[in-house]
Amino acid sequence: MLSDLSMQMIHYVFDNMDDAVFVTGKQGTIRYANPAAKQIMSLPPDYESSMKIWKAIPLVEENDELIQLFLDAIQTGKDQHSTAVTFRDNQGGLHQLLVRVNFVKADNGFFITVISDLTELIRVTSAFTRYTSTQIADYVLNRPEGEKQGGTMRRTTILMSDLRGFSAMCKSMGASRQVTMLNHYFEVMVGIIERHHGTVIEFLGDGIFVVFGAPRTDSRHAEHAVACALEMQNAMDEVNEWNAANGYPALEMGIGINSGRTVTGNIGSSVKMKYGCIGPDVNLAGRIEAQTVGGQVLISEKTKKLLRRPVSIRRTLNVTLKGIGESEMIYDVIGLGEKYRLKQTEKSLCWKAVEPAAEREFQLLDEHKRILDNRYSCRIHAVSDDFSHARMQTDAEIAEFSNLMIDAGGEVYAKVVGKEDGLWILCFTHTPDGTGWTAALTGK
Repeated sequence: MLSDLSMQMIHYVFDNMDDAVFVTGKQGTIRYANPAAKQIMSLPPDYESSMKIWKAIPLVEENDELIQLFLDAIQTGKDQHSTAVTFRDNQGGLHQLLVRVNFVKADNGFFITVISDLTELIRVTSAFTRYTSTQIADYVLNRPEGEKQGGTMRRTTILMSDLRGFSAMCKSMGASRQVTMLNHYFEVMVGIIERHHGTVIEFLGDGIFVVFGAPRTDSRHAEHAVACALEMQNAMDEVNEWNAANGYPALEMGIGINSGRTVTGNIGSSVKMKYGCIGPDVNLAGRIEAQTVGGQVLISEKTKKLLRRPVSIRRTLNVTLKGIGESEMIYDVIGLGEKYRLKQTEKSLCWKAVEPAAEREFQLLDEHKRILDNRYSCRIHAVSDDFSHARMQTDAEIAEFSNLMIDAGGEVYAKVVGKEDGLWILCFTHTPDGTGWTAALTGK
């Protein structure tokens, strides 16, 4: 108890505290204020035994809650629970305070008020969360292991998204416009990801790397990831409406998902670390994402097995992914349960024959979307009526999911999405501005 301590000890403790401390009588008259309290309230030299504590507070609207807190304490003679309030000081500065008022019955009764200024902590936390996800910020700032180097093996689901044809699109767009368009896209997507308990690990250019099930454990991580992906795809309508209104091109996104055991935690050196997620199952998610076209959600067999709700599948694919070795079953998902469904399912293509077939040249892209040097001949036999797809014949050795660039009045980028009647089906991922490329592609 305070009565058991010498006044010298009390003053020593209070005078060296960062928190503001006031001791007031039962009527609210200030008997003592430590240096931190004098500074935050700008107390005059003759405050002691002559000033009520609420009189030391500037009479502005932002301070109403703090003043009322002290008045309630005086009127009730009871402790006031820790309360967060705003405070506008005499210099106009705005603070976020945590205030605790305790009544001490000794010496006819008095109040001890402790005020913690959380302004800088809130500012730093807010800045930190803008550079990382809220879940990672909470992990680093509030958990014992948050600052320790190292990771743990966890069962998670990885979501990778990427914009189709964005690199080619950016060639005709200034850097500042690219950033503005991407920032709006990320703003919409991150809100959806956080609602579904996902943690954004990082932005990879125009891509997003998300983990579900870390740093917070989530037994439904696979279900949350797939639901998130479907909602992200549906939100592209909103993104493109904004793009059109602001003079930006329409965007298309592909999403790949895989589940498995990953190492998550603080990865790096003692000088610089970041929260990361690594392992073969992360790599597999990236490989699956690379197979997608715009508007598509592809998931692995391991993710499908973890889903508790019924899943609607448009197509099942057995593919050999680069760097993986064994073939993988992947699923083109369009719905999860009754709540989550893609707004647009696969449309029926209406083909227009190109007669005679148009002779063109193309180049393949590597896994990093770089154009390779070798050029190959091809023949375009048909195009869809909306010029989103084409039927191509070539003697070159290519495979489903290959990315290529056709020379047709500019660079026309496409992904090989299937084969029918000996012809490869191409889905265009980026085309030149204007309509001239369609005539150049078909020779008409």
